[in-house]
Amino acid sequence: MLSTFMGIELAKRAIQNNQQSIYIIQNNITNAENPDYSRQTVTLQEVPPLWLPGISTMSTSSGQVGQGSVVALIDRIKDMFLDGKINNETSFASYFNTLENYIKQLEGIIQEPVGVSLDRLLRDFFNAFNSLSLDPSSIEKKILVQQKAESLVSRFHELFNATKDMQKEINSNLELQVGSLNNLLKDLANLNSQIKKIEATGQKANDLKDRRDKIVNEISKFIPVTFKETDSFYLYYNGKILVQNDIYHGFDLVRNGNEGMYDLYFQNEKVVANSGSLMGLITSRDKVLGGFLEKLNQLALSTMESVNALHQQGMNSKGESGILFFKEIPLTIYKNGEYDKNQDGINDSITIYKIVGTKDIDPNEKVMISGTLNINGVEIQYGPSDSISDIIKKINMANTGVTFYIQNGKLEIKGNNSSDGIYSIKSLSDSGQFLSNITGILAYNASFNENNMTTIESLFMTDQIYLLSPEKNIAAWIDLSDEIKKDPTNIATSEISSEIKEGDGSIAQKISKLIDSKFLVRNSQSLTDFYASMIMDVASFGNEVSQNYGFHELTLNSFRNIKLAYSGVNMDEELANMLKFQKAYQAAAKYMAQQNELYDILMGIIR
Repeated sequence: MLSTFMGIELAKRAIQNNQQSIYIIQNNITNAENPDYSRQTVTLQEVPPLWLPGISTMSTSSGQVGQGSVVALIDRIKDMFLDGKINNETSFASYFNTLENYIKQLEGIIQEPVGVSLDRLLRDFFNAFNSLSLDPSSIEKKILVQQKAESLVSRFHELFNATKDMQKEINSNLELQVGSLNNLLKDLANLNSQIKKIEATGQKANDLKDRRDKIVNEISKFIPVTFKETDSFYLYYNGKILVQNDIYHGFDLVRNGNEGMYDLYFQNEKVVANSGSLMGLITSRDKVLGGFLEKLNQLALSTMESVNALHQQGMNSKGESGILFFKEIPLTIYKNGEYDKNQDGINDSITIYKIVGTKDIDPNEKVMISGTLNINGVEIQYGPSDSISDIIKKINMANTGVTFYIQNGKLEIKGNNSSDGIYSIKSLSDSGQFLSNITGILAYNASFNENNMTTIESLFMTDQIYLLSPEKNIAAWIDLSDEIKKDPTNIATSEISSEIKEGDGSIAQKISKLIDSKFLVRNSQSLTDFYASMIMDVASFGNEVSQNYGFHELTLNSFRNIKLAYSGVNMDEELANMLKFQKAYQAAAKYMAQQNELYDILMGIIR
């Protein structure tokens, strides 16, 4: 026969199971507003049945009686694939949010289209020269030119310094964020150790795993990561292990020699990614702000050099000529451009910014010869049917880092590539005669390479005009020359002549027209065009970043809502479950009471 106390055991298990289920439901309800909490469920498992002893054989009897059920598992509702999607979108949203933040700050510094804009100051400066050309003997108008020039260089300084300060701020922020990231990796490794210990006892560390998921999501804000959870937990960056159980590998910052800025490294390799706030900081610092500073320096250099080139050709009211309007600071003191590029104490390169041809040329003239130009490592073919302007267009469309253009009937070449902060021409050669006999840039059969120290003496034609590369960060130091700053009457207005001509403002007029002269970037942009393109680049990139941020934020919220529906706590569902388990608990308790009455009767009979 069955055990007399079997009913008590069944009732006890029923009470325990329903009581455990109610506790889990209460825990779910308590965490209903916690977005990092995963809803937990109770899984019941049937207890193995007993064989019914008796006289009859098992084949003639059902032979089994169930013993109820026990709590086999308390688990959380989780979709690892969805978590991976959320981490991925979190990384992208963090990247574009960081970019958007610094682009908006840059737009605030630029102050376009309102405020004290550089565009307005450029126009005011050249308009002052135009006004002076109409009355070249006016001291007041010369003072006005001086004042407008001072306002212009002051604005260059302000833009440079404000942008450079933002770069320094980003660099400091990068250091703080890498420290926070490494701390999170350490916390994750420690948490894995705790989870491992708990699960070794056969229990589920559900709450700790929720904390782990939260830390992984926090890490994904800094850097794109993926994870895998089997018997062990792995966190990866770019296929490399960041965390394996209780072992972690951190990120390092290494100064890159460029004004103390940091590069991000992981396991001795430079980090290159397209998401995460760390890459957002680096992209903001180097591409957004660094790109803006490079163009600002190029604009300052072009303004300085173009005005000086004309101003030196002019004569002031004292009959003096050859005076610089803006001061020039060459990168090197050596007239041949010798420069110690790798800073080892030995001159190892030649830095030349501008070369002016010696031949008068007609842009429409056919060259009537063939050849191959090699400019900064880029080859350009030309043939007999090409005109000089055709060849110039080919060169400028080839993105050589050098701009060719015609000024005052002669070919001029300028370096416009400053990846190292130095505006210079890297190399020039020609298998034909375009750069030698036709334009007078190179001596016959000569070639130029910045690393060949022996070619400079034989490079140029006789009386060749060339300019050395200026000191880095022109926008930071551009200023009026001492002569112009001390005495505005030193401003040149007229053509050089043996005698001072009353009312000659031809040089001032030529300088005023520089604002509309197209000699920048493939010979297609004026100073104001170039500045406008700078602003448009910032605005266009900012708009693209805002759109991307909006898209990824929307996608992220969509995934979070899906997760909330799947893993979150539904109050209606939990309350319905609580009512169900309360009823079951009450039924088990009544069954227990009934069994108690039966035992009282039985004991009474025995007595």
